[in-house]
Amino acid sequence: MDGPTLQEARTAKARVAELLRGRTGVAGIGVGQHEGQLVVRVNWRQLPPDIETLDRVGTVMVRHQLIGTVRAHRQNSL
Repeated sequence: MDGPTLQEARTAKARVAELLRGRTGVAGIGVGQHEGQLVVRVNWRQLPPDIETLDRVGTVMVRHQLIGTVRAHRQNSL
């Protein structure tokens, strides 16, 4: 595998979490895969208008995804 190692991805995740600490709209930060390589994924409920999104931390790509507000679905009774 030519991409970053799991340890590099975990270190990048910690750095991204540190940089985004206290920002409203962040739903979660994790390690995932994109095109066969490990990446840091940042899930947003809402993107703040003044945000400068990170593209990369060291050798690790950072991917941003707008997921909106997560809420429970209402169950229909039969």
